[in-house]
Amino acid sequence: MSIAYCRRLSVFFFLSIVLACSIFPIKVSEAQGIFPTSQQKTETFQKGELLIRFKTGVSAQSEMFALGQYGATFERQLYASDVKLAKVPEGSELDIASKLNSDPAVLYAEPNFFCRSFVTPNDPYYNSQWAHDKIQSASAWDISTGSDTIVIAILDSGIDETHPDLMDKIIAGYDFVDNDSDPHDLNGHGTHVAGIAAAVTNNSVGIAGVSWEAKIMPIRVLGEDGYGTTESIVNGINWACQHGAYILNMSLGGYSFSQTQQDAITACHTAGKMIVAAMGNDDTDTPAYPAANTNVLAVSATGRTDARAGYSNFGSHCDIAAPGGVMSYYHDPNGIRSTMPIYSVYLTTTPYSYYKNYDYLQGTSQAAPHVAGLAALIWSTNTELTPDQVQGIIQDTAVDLGSTGWDQYYGHGLIDALAALQGVPMVECAGCSGETVTLTSRTYPSGTNCECLAATSITIGSGVIVESGANVIFKAPQVYIKSGAVFQNGSTVEIKQP
Repeated sequence: MSIAYCRRLSVFFFLSIVLACSIFPIKVSEAQGIFPTSQQKTETFQKGELLIRFKTGVSAQSEMFALGQYGATFERQLYASDVKLAKVPEGSELDIASKLNSDPAVLYAEPNFFCRSFVTPNDPYYNSQWAHDKIQSASAWDISTGSDTIVIAILDSGIDETHPDLMDKIIAGYDFVDNDSDPHDLNGHGTHVAGIAAAVTNNSVGIAGVSWEAKIMPIRVLGEDGYGTTESIVNGINWACQHGAYILNMSLGGYSFSQTQQDAITACHTAGKMIVAAMGNDDTDTPAYPAANTNVLAVSATGRTDARAGYSNFGSHCDIAAPGGVMSYYHDPNGIRSTMPIYSVYLTTTPYSYYKNYDYLQGTSQAAPHVAGLAALIWSTNTELTPDQVQGIIQDTAVDLGSTGWDQYYGHGLIDALAALQGVPMVECAGCSGETVTLTSRTYPSGTNCECLAATSITIGSGVIVESGANVIFKAPQVYIKSGAVFQNGSTVEIKQP
C-alpha cells in the first residue's frame, strides 16, 4: 500500500562523543609569568637567501647575469612557481634585494621570511567542551556531519599519522621542511590543529572534530621548533591546491609581507580553494600574514564568555571570530582540548611539558580550525559554492559581538555552525523535477544537500537510498514512500507539501 507522508523525517543516530578543542601559540602573560618564555628567533628571515621573481619574457641567460651582477647565485625553484631561491652573502640580503628590485628585469626580490606557529600558553578563560556548544555544532550535525570528499589541508608542523583519533582521516601529504613525503609532526602544533577541524568522531575515542567526515591532508611547513620560511609555506600552498584540498588551514604567520606568498594565495583562491588563517596572538593590530593577505579568511579568538581573548590580534583585516581558549595554567580546561602526538615532541617536553595524546591549548591557532571545519561542513552540503560564497555564508550567519556590525576585534562575529548550514542554498537533486517524479535505484551519498520538486507527486521507490550524512527534501502535493526505500541512520529526509 502506498502511504502519503506530509511530515519531517529526521533520522539521526548519536553516539556518546567528547567535544573537540585545539592548540595555537599565544602571547606569554608577563603579569603572571605562568608560562615560560619561548626561545624565539631574533632574525626575521633566513640568512643568505632571497626569493626572486623575474619579469615575464626575461631569458634564463639574462636571469643568471642579473643574479651574478649582484653577487647572488641560483639555488632552486619554488614548487609550481616562477619564483627562484637564490643564495647571497649573509648580512647583504636587504642590500642585494634592494638592488635587484631596481633592476628592470626583476619583478620583485625579497628575503625568505620566517613564519612561526601562533601557539604557546598564556592568559585566562576556557573550559573543556564549551567550544562546540558555543558554535552550535551538535545542532548543525543534525543537518550534516560532512563528507569524505572534502579535504582540509593543515599547513603546519605536520601531523601524528598514528594518532587513533586522526589516522583514519589522513590522506597523502608532503613535508616541505625535510622535502619528503612523510609530514611527521615533531612539534605537536599541527596535530592539535588537525583534531579541532576534523578528528575522527563518533568512535567512542577522544574528541569530536567540527567536520566528522572531512579528510585531512598534512602539509609540513614548520620545523620542530615551530618555525618555517616563506619558501616552505608557499610550496605547501601550491602543493595543497594542486592535490585536491578544498580548504587550507594556516594556523601560523609572521609580520613581514611576502609578495611570493600573496601570489600563491591569489592563485589558490582563483583555483576555487579557501584559505583560513589565524590572526596571531600578540594583542596587536599590526597585520600578520597570511591572515592579512588578500583572499584569506582571517580568524580572531574568543573565550568562554564570548569576549575577545586578550592575546588575539585585531585590525581592519579581521573577518570572523571563533573559540580559541584562554588559559591560566598548563592543562587548564579553559583552553581548547584536542589531539597531541602520542610520542614525545617539542611541546610535550621542557619547558612546555604538555600532555601526550590530548591536552588543552589556546590561541588563534585553535580558533582557525573551527572555521576550517565549518567551511568543510558547508561545502559538503553544496560543492558548487565558490570560496567567496562559503565565506559569505560564514560571515552572514555569524553571531554579532562587540560593536554592532563588523568590528576590528570580532570581524562579522562568532561563527554559528547551525545558522551557517541553514543558510546554504539548496540545489536541485539531479533528475528530480517535473510534473510527476518516480525514483528507483538511486543513492544520495553522504554530503548530499538537495531538493526534489514535482508539481503533482513524487514516488520514492525501491532501491532509493539516502545515506548517513545526506540531507534531501522531497517537495510535492503528494509524496509516496514505497517499500524498499532506505533512509540510513544519520540521514535527514524532509517531506514537504507546498
